[in-house]
Amino acid sequence: MTGNPSLAEDLVALGLRPGATVLAHASLRRVGAGADAVLAAMRAVPGTEGTLVAQTFTAGYFRHHTGAPRAHLASEGQSSRGT
Repeated sequence: MTGNPSLAEDLVALGLRPGATVLAHASLRRVGAGADAVLAAMRAVPGTEGTLVAQTFTAGYFRHHTGAPRAHLASEGQSSRGT
């Protein structure tokens, strides 16, 4: 794996296992690593048998294009804290 090996160790400590399905949503600024290092760790731990899923839009984009209020997002299981 390239990048920071401690990221993979941290993911394992959080319960991520080989073959897992992972829904990724992270602030790279808060993780403290670059996108390449985070992606490498998230791909390395689940391995080739796992699945990595990533959201491709923000709640702000969703609200702007649909007019959906924050409460709607929260009722659908999404964060209501905004973008």
